[in-house]
Amino acid sequence: MSSEKQRPTDAELNEDWYALLMVPQDASVGAIKKSFRKLALKYHPDKNTKDPKAPELFAKFTKIKDFLLDEQIKGEYDEKRKAKQAKAKLDAAKSAVMGERRRRFKVRVVRGGIRENGIILVCVREFRMRGERCL
Repeated sequence: MSSEKQRPTDAELNEDWYALLMVPQDASVGAIKKSFRKLALKYHPDKNTKDPKAPELFAKFTKIKDFLLDEQIKGEYDEKRKAKQAKAKLDAAKSAVMGERRRRFKVRVVRGGIRENGIILVCVREFRMRGERCL
């Protein structure tokens, strides 16, 4: 075994480690170890010979425990996780704003047409009556 610590891959960083170990985000080292022990007993390949995924899950839980117990890796993971959550929140807000803009635009078009670059946009109802789609 090499003296270098194993770094998580990008795919591993995109997983929710806390949910996989069934611990809260602010879990203590003791809580992480306790949860790992429970999962290790349940998915250990020697104890769970009938499940073909048991060795894979056991190895995954072991890696995640090692990553969460390493303060540096856990810090990097938490930062990346917070950034991802902030981006998702921002994207949701942008989507809500754009949804409201689209709704307002449709309302203006439905009420009789608006002028844009000198061209009058036809009412959506007319398109619907002809069986065409608009927007």
